[in-house]
Amino acid sequence: MKAKVVLWRWRSQFMRMLLVAAVLLIAGAIKASGFTGLILQVDSPDVDLVWPITDPLTPGDPGTGRLNLSDPENIENTVVYDPVTGQYVVQSSVGGSFDYRPPMSMSLEEYLEYDMERSMDNYWLDRVEQDSESAQKQLIPKIKVRGEAFDRIFGGNTIDIKPRGSAEVIFGEAAVGSLRDRLSFVGQG
Repeated sequence: MKAKVVLWRWRSQFMRMLLVAAVLLIAGAIKASGFTGLILQVDSPDVDLVWPITDPLTPGDPGTGRLNLSDPENIENTVVYDPVTGQYVVQSSVGGSFDYRPPMSMSLEEYLEYDMERSMDNYWLDRVEQDSESAQKQLIPKIKVRGEAFDRIFGGNTIDIKPRGSAEVIFGEAAVGSLRDRLSFVGQG
């Protein structure tokens, strides 16, 4: 019994050593062949875009172009005051741990202007959101239907009617008269 256990341990150690030797042999062959790994070559020349995509200089700024998207929600912009230099340092990080771009420092005047612009942008975004919420209030109230059969068939007992589409209003004028009335009026004058 002991011989089988010793033989099994020896066999598993031998297989591990064989696997490590194979990996080292393959890695050496790849290095010797000049394989560059995951570095990809650019397959197209530089192109001047009609509407170039740029990275904004100010963290949290959506940029001047409307083609650029805003930063994702997991990018956090934090402002730290450095008392030694008297500068405000804006740091952008992904998830609070990985630096997204190099920190940017601002004087007090620059920071106050930056904070005012950001506050105004947030204010107007909140106003637009409030206006859109009030516009989405229901014109037709929800209808509640009593009974278990309705609930089983449709998965609920509430009917919510949401009108969608457009309404068209056409204005027109209908004039009644004849050409004879007009001619007689012209002849009188």
